[in-house]
Amino acid sequence: MNTSIINVADLLKNGLRFVSPGFSAEYNYSKDNAKDYFAELMSNSPDSPIFSGILIFEKTGEIYSIVDGLQRLTTINLLLLALCKSCVGSTAINKEAGDKIFTRYLISNNSPKLQLKGKDAEIFEKIVNDVYLTEEEKSSNIFSTYNEFLNKIINDKVNPSVLFKFVSQMQFMVVLTKKSEISVRELYQALNGIKEDSQLNLIFDFIKQQDAIAGDMWEDIIEKYSELNVFENFLNDFLTTRIDEGLLNKTALYNNFKKYFYKVAKYQTMRNIVTSIAKYSDYYLKIINSDFESAELKHQFEVLNSSEGKDTYPYLMEVMDDLESGHLDESALLNILMMINLFIKSRENVTVGNVSIDFSTLSKELNKMLVINDYVPEIMSENNKFSINEINALSRLGEKPEESEIK
Repeated sequence: MNTSIINVADLLKNGLRFVSPGFSAEYNYSKDNAKDYFAELMSNSPDSPIFSGILIFEKTGEIYSIVDGLQRLTTINLLLLALCKSCVGSTAINKEAGDKIFTRYLISNNSPKLQLKGKDAEIFEKIVNDVYLTEEEKSSNIFSTYNEFLNKIINDKVNPSVLFKFVSQMQFMVVLTKKSEISVRELYQALNGIKEDSQLNLIFDFIKQQDAIAGDMWEDIIEKYSELNVFENFLNDFLTTRIDEGLLNKTALYNNFKKYFYKVAKYQTMRNIVTSIAKYSDYYLKIINSDFESAELKHQFEVLNSSEGKDTYPYLMEVMDDLESGHLDESALLNILMMINLFIKSRENVTVGNVSIDFSTLSKELNKMLVINDYVPEIMSENNKFSINEINALSRLGEKPEESEIK
């Protein structure tokens, strides 16, 4: 690795491309952040260096893959773009200065030097090329920040040359690593691994590096969840069924996915793994949407989803797979759901200080019930201790029997 203190103007001038690997979430600077940033910048002395933090890149030639510092670099680019825009229609000297800044620091071969990902990339390129933006795009953080900078420059009558001098004094500790040393993904994860919003991007990059087709399959799965915002919950529940470590933490999705991959990689390809995940993701959607033709099943799932029963989802995905494989019929599934709902109702009446009841214990008991009809789980409350035969009776009656009916 190579470390040095670099003036941001020199960094932007010498770099051909600054590429976001796409791990981090969308640009999250707000209008208020931009206002504070501008005020703090202008409060400094224009002749004194301004230390602005650390930037970490993987460098190949003059291409810089951004490991850490994407938000800072994007903000500086938006500020310079606003500066250039403020010069349009100004004096000939200002216009010439704006054009030089634009061509030297912001673009290369008619394309933005800063290469973002997703919607941010589309909006940023429109700002760079001065293309019309929709109202939705104008509501984005990336445009709001740019627009706030532009308004401050114009309304405060900031001289473009003075502002550029301020920006030029910004210095960063720049850490450069070669591609062969440590991957961008691993460096980013080490620095930002606790951020939940980066986990799926890290997993996607890990998958596509192993198998590009598996990467395309993964994107198809994500698309099914685009309007629900629960994919992290699903994947965490899926990994819970594959890694025998109890409840998992969503902020460790990437590490847990790698752990699962290396556990099964000896006998499954990445494509096989993603195919399995796709199948279970369909089960998960059916569960959370209570998507069943049978009115009885639909009702029991609706009861489950309206209660505190989300910790049953990992087990239920396995049950759904047994149903799909023909190892279980709908009648048995209905029995299981009724037992689970009775368990959840029983659990709600137990105070935390009294006893801790979790579903991971009951799932093993339910499996015994499927084999031994008269087996009654010991962890159930006295009021809800039913065997599978009695659950069948409940299913036929459609209601809880009187105490005299249960021996």
